[in-house]
Amino acid sequence: MVFKCLYCGSSSINNNKLSFHSFPKDQRKNLWLSILNLASAGQWDKICSNHFKSQDYYVHGSKKKLVYDAVPIQDVLKNKDENDSNQVQSPETPLYQSKRYLTDKYVI
Repeated sequence: MVFKCLYCGSSSINNNKLSFHSFPKDQRKNLWLSILNLASAGQWDKICSNHFKSQDYYVHGSKKKLVYDAVPIQDVLKNKDENDSNQVQSPETPLYQSKRYLTDKYVI
């Protein structure tokens, strides 16, 4: 199956290392749309992994999945591993700490 990112247009045909994520079905969908400045998203629309940080994933079996409260970013992360390696996690921070994001209109 071929997937295409609704935001940047990246396709699974051009890059098989990308993963594609459906929009949430609850109120988080409106936050995603607002962050990406999109009017709407259909049932089959996806956002590619270039719009998420590595901290937004957890491993489930052999697959990487988005944490429940992950939110996309507008910038495409071309050097994803390089960007994430510059961030040091504090030893007192739990590995699966719940993330909270504060925006002008929303608190998740």
